[in-house]
Amino acid sequence: MPRARLIDAYTNADVLFLHLNDYDAFKKVLPSKIFEYAALGKPIWAGVAGYAAEFINTEIDNAAVFPPCDVGQALRTFEKLELRDTPRPSFVAKYARERIMAEMAAEIVTLAHGTAD
Repeated sequence: MPRARLIDAYTNADVLFLHLNDYDAFKKVLPSKIFEYAALGKPIWAGVAGYAAEFINTEIDNAAVFPPCDVGQALRTFEKLELRDTPRPSFVAKYARERIMAEMAAEIVTLAHGTAD
């Protein structure tokens, strides 16, 4: 799906859903989709575990996390979502690619100057 149509689909959605299967490998990943969803301000309903669950729970307002493949818990957590847009300007600012790249570049320059002396 072209990116423009994807953004339209996200914008028209009431809730953005993400589900990763219950595999150990998925407990160590942080899908980029989480950042896209959070930036849009829509409620997020996520079946994730491990690092992704921790990240969503601590960093994203109006998101409900349930253990992957647990339908009962999924339904219970869905009821906790507020079905309204939740702007997340502090999240967007904190994880903006430009800010992260600038910090990384500054760190590289600092390291380069420290080793050149």
